[in-house]
Amino acid sequence: MPLSIGPEAGHVGIDGLDCQDAVIQGGRMRAPRCYANGGSVVAYDTTLALLPDGAIVHEREFYRRLDGWPPCP
Repeated sequence: MPLSIGPEAGHVGIDGLDCQDAVIQGGRMRAPRCYANGGSVVAYDTTLALLPDGAIVHEREFYRRLDGWPPCP
């Protein structure tokens, strides 16, 4: 599932949720309002860290931006 941060401040797309007013601090992402499929609104608190090289760590998985074409499946 893709992760997205921004472009608006406080906007994070994570784990199938569209989160508003998110705060990323201390290795966690907390948002008081995330929208799920079907219109459900939930608060969300999960692991998320941004590394100096631009990589994202979420649930012990590393995500890096790919330049060029994506790899073949």
